[in-house]
This record gives sequence, C-alpha cells and structure tokens, in this order.
Amino acid sequence: MILTLSDNLLQKQVMLMASLILAVFGMTVFFSSFLIHNHHIRKVFVGSIGLVSSISMYGSPLVATKQVIRTKSVEFMPVYLSLFTFLTSLTWMAYGVLGRDPFIAAPNCIGSIMGILQLVVYCIYSKCKEAPKVLHDIDQANVKKVPKSQACGPHVHKLEHHENWSYTTPKYSPRRAGVV
Repeated sequence: MILTLSDNLLQKQVMLMASLILAVFGMTVFFSSFLIHNHHIRKVFVGSIGLVSSISMYGSPLVATKQVIRTKSVEFMPVYLSLFTFLTSLTWMAYGVLGRDPFIAAPNCIGSIMGILQLVVYCIYSKCKEAPKVLHDIDQANVKKVPKSQACGPHVHKLEHHENWSYTTPKYSPRRAGVV
C-alpha cells in the first residue's frame, strides 16, 4: 500500500485524537481512583465527564446535518443512523428518568432532541430533487479525464466543461448496482 502525504496527515490526526481520548480516560480513572475518596464526589466527577462525552457523541452528526442544509441533498446523511440514534437515546432517556439518574437521562434527552432535529431535516430535504453541490471524497477521487466525444450517455454525469475535455464520473445508482 502506497501512502501519500494526505494519508500520513490523516493517520496523524487519527492517532492524535485517539491519544487525546485515551489520555482523558486515563486521567479520569486516575483522579477518581486515587485522588477522590468520597463516593458521592467520585460519582459526580465521573458522571459529569460521561455526560459531556455523551453530548459530544450525540452532537457529532450535526456536521452531516449542516452539509445537508448547505447542499440541499440528504445523500450525505444516513437516515438509519439518525433513526436508531434517536430510538436508542429515547430508550436510555426513559431508563434514566425511571431510575432517577440524571447522568443517564440528561445526555440522552439532548440526544433525543438532536435525533428529532436530524430526522426533521432529513424529511424536509429528502423531497428536494436538486443535485448535490459537492461530491463525496470517493467520487472526487474517481473523476476521470475523457474526451468530450466519449462523455455522453445516461451512465455518465458531467461535472465541468473545458474546451476539448470533460471531467466525468460514473453516476452511482443503488438500483443499477443491484443493491436495492
């Protein structure tokens, strides 16, 4: 496998993020085990860190929601992820409310609200027939330079015109690919 500069940069970013997460986890374990001796304070400390990380997890799909609103296309947002995130957070919120545990109920209440927001955005923009303004990274990597004479037909989606060349990429269809 040949690594390029962007692959090395991506690997460094992933390693930095994973190291940061492991460091926060390790510090949480260390502080709660060795420096905090009161059980109630330990529970509040660990619960607060769990609360913040859960809210961060439920907020991460908002990046896809922002891209859906910007491009007016839902192809960037997987509906099943949004649906099951909503259902899971709703179930855990109910569990936290019934068990009177604010560290379970609070982040999952926020997760339920964010899940509803994502599903509403999906419903609004799934009716839009406008083509996406931005291609996926994998589609941009598959862009090929072919003569204009060959860049025609229903299987090709034209991206740009430049004198004698047209930059094209195959138009993906789940039905044509036999997925659906």
